[in-house]
Amino acid sequence: MVDAVEMRRWNEDLDVLASRMPTTHANLFHTLGREQFDAAIADIRRRLPDLARHQVIVELMKLVAAVGDGHTTVSPWRDTIGFTRFLSACIASPTGTTFVRLRTTT
Repeated sequence: MVDAVEMRRWNEDLDVLASRMPTTHANLFHTLGREQFDAAIADIRRRLPDLARHQVIVELMKLVAAVGDGHTTVSPWRDTIGFTRFLSACIASPTGTTFVRLRTTT
């Protein structure tokens, strides 16, 4: 799904992620072990040829979310192609929780 140029760029991004996150994050491996982190990077690299751009971004989001803190994120809305964002709310009631989409933005 990704061409050779994109593949090179994604691998460069993964190189930066793999080298910089452990050195800049105060405690990167407090929830996710180093072996798990390295294995996830390797898995994304292995699957790159079969993933579309948005799927690569979601895989990066999943990896970074696995760190397990609220301040380490990948922001898909900064992607130049763009993701659709949904302004939404969860409403709790005695009968259950309802998810309501209020507005769509790009």
